[in-house]
Amino acid sequence: MHFAVLVITPEDSSVEEALAPYRRAEWDSFVVGGRFSGLLDGYAPEKDPDNSVRCELCDGTGTRTELPSPIETSKMQEGEWITEMDYSRTTREYMEGQGGCNGCGGKGMHLKAPSDWKEHAADRILLADLTAEQYEGKFYAVCICNIGWFSSERYVPWAPEDQKVNAQELPPLEWLKQQAWTGDLAYVVDCHC
Repeated sequence: MHFAVLVITPEDSSVEEALAPYRRAEWDSFVVGGRFSGLLDGYAPEKDPDNSVRCELCDGTGTRTELPSPIETSKMQEGEWITEMDYSRTTREYMEGQGGCNGCGGKGMHLKAPSDWKEHAADRILLADLTAEQYEGKFYAVCICNIGWFSSERYVPWAPEDQKVNAQELPPLEWLKQQAWTGDLAYVVDCHC
């Protein structure tokens, strides 16, 4: 699962340093911006041509000359494993339905993975400049360097099934700003767990 985290650090620190104590407990990988790039200013990274790459399946032509391989699946039937082949994606009609190339939809280009998108300057701002409109309702968690991790949910594994995940409020923006030093930075971070 990917989720947006607001990471607050002193100007002489880093996102890595702020997140380090919560590795494995809250996240296993992260990238500044990522699929949440533009969350603060409306930038649409998927529309930025710098975040696209030439399709390797069609060599940028938009049309594949070879057909994809069938999909092989195995399942248990009457106590024995059987293999089935799905040939539905191996026809010219299927490829035409995909726009000529199932890798790029016939465009010759496709998006890079969000972790490879170019850095967007507005994914890092002064905490003092962060507005309620930019903050409220947009983040799953807040991580403040050397203070703590604040999540919008609390998982209680021993609770009844319908009560295992409980919503929690994130810290109010004014409180976050009171904890900060002049010059503290706020980063939009794409975390995975």
